[in-house]
Amino acid sequence: MAQIFRLTQIAAASAACSVMVACTYAEPESLVDNRHTYPTAPETAVKYLPLAEPLIDGDSEMSALTWCGDELMVFPQYPDFKSGQPAAIFSFTKSVIIDAVKAENSTEGLVPKSIAFEGIDLLETIYGYEGIEAAVCSGDDITLAIETNQLGSQEATVLVGAKYSGDKIVVHSIGETLLSPTKLSNKGNESLVQVNGGLLSLHEVNDTRLLNYNESAYFLNSFEDTESLTPVADIPYRITDATMADESGRFWVINYQYQRDTKLVTDKDPIWEKYGIGESHKSRKQVERLVELEFDGNNVSLTDTPPIQIELEGTRGRNWEGIARLDDVGFLLVTDKFPRSLLGFVPYDAP
Repeated sequence: MAQIFRLTQIAAASAACSVMVACTYAEPESLVDNRHTYPTAPETAVKYLPLAEPLIDGDSEMSALTWCGDELMVFPQYPDFKSGQPAAIFSFTKSVIIDAVKAENSTEGLVPKSIAFEGIDLLETIYGYEGIEAAVCSGDDITLAIETNQLGSQEATVLVGAKYSGDKIVVHSIGETLLSPTKLSNKGNESLVQVNGGLLSLHEVNDTRLLNYNESAYFLNSFEDTESLTPVADIPYRITDATMADESGRFWVINYQYQRDTKLVTDKDPIWEKYGIGESHKSRKQVERLVELEFDGNNVSLTDTPPIQIELEGTRGRNWEGIARLDDVGFLLVTDKFPRSLLGFVPYDAP
């Protein structure tokens, strides 16, 4: 009953906040962050890969990474962020990224390739348009997840189809609208995964202690197909992006918590309970870790692979918004603009 009462409180607060500039949620005193009670586990430091203009500019607000062949595509939330410049998406070749990962103490910023983006006018016809949050590439087809803020209603994600020709991306059609399954304010479906048979759209919040249910992802055969809800494992905090799935349906997600996001504080973390907690996480309020999931055609489950706990820096945390695998050596991550525009590499030796 307490869980249902808590969900009702949050839903009511979300509806009230949807028309306000800012809002704070009051948390029950019984829900405390007790991470200091978990055993210690290893952490992995991020290696920063220096960026050049225009991606080093915080206004780029990088929001998604995906591979199109051997090109790492970097999607700003708003492709027309550069005032006076045509809309663009950016990319790096795999060889450039690998060289940067291998380099010792390089300070020369990586200059991205600029790819013309045609279709901003079409995107801006989407009600409540708030930019690109996720992208997946299949051949020359790209599917984008567009965030929308529908005031007075649910958050919603709109799927959009586009074509990539090597020098430009052209938006050609608007597909399915995915209403937020949780109705939580400013929490939508911000991750797309290309899986066998279709697309998986993951919601930011999948904590069953807050939701009291677990059907929080959508599965579609294509970006314009009718969706069906899919159960997801119990995962605290937010999921902000996902890698492509491998042949067995396994993929990695960013599991993130902003230190001031009190509405997602939980009194139990099943991942830390099983694997332990990184030393730098014990005294902080934020969470930065990568978690492996698996889709079997019916459910999204946690695998038996331990999470990658990212060593925290400073007190502000890093809002990792995009992730892509780099072969079998690790992961590439980007922040939006908090605390600044960052491209990072997290090494990983698969067991």
